[in-house]
Amino acid sequence: LFGHMNTLHCLFPLLAKASGNKSVTLIGSINGKATFNGVGYSTAKAALNGLMMSLAPQLRSIDTRINIVSPGTVVTELTLSETKKDWSRLQQRLLTSSFTTPQDVASLVRCVAHNPSIEARDIVIDSGQLASSM
Repeated sequence: LFGHMNTLHCLFPLLAKASGNKSVTLIGSINGKATFNGVGYSTAKAALNGLMMSLAPQLRSIDTRINIVSPGTVVTELTLSETKKDWSRLQQRLLTSSFTTPQDVASLVRCVAHNPSIEARDIVIDSGQLASSM
C-alpha cells in the first residue's frame, strides 16, 4: 500500500503537466476480496480500493483516470518454483482450464489504460479463482 502511495505522490506533478489520455493502473490482488495469503496482505490489498476511490475525484481534476487490476494466481517461473503451493488444489478452484499468465495481465492493463470509459474500477483477472471460492 505504501509503495503505491509513494509512487503516486511522485507521479502527480508529472500527470498534472502531461496531456492526452492519462491513466494510472494499480496492481492489486484477489486477496483484497478474500483472504488467501493472510490477513495483513489481504488488508493491504483491500486498502488499495479505498486509495483508488479517494484519489479518483482528485485525479479527474487533472484529466487522469485511475483503476486497479487484481490478478489471482499468475503462473510464472517464480510461482512455479514455490514448493508450498498445492497446484492441483489451486487448479480445481479455477473456472477456466488454465491459470492466468503475465501476458493475460499485461493485456488487461493495456486495455484499461487505453479505454476512457473504464474509471475507478477494480478489475479481477483470475481464471474464475475468486468466484469458485465463494
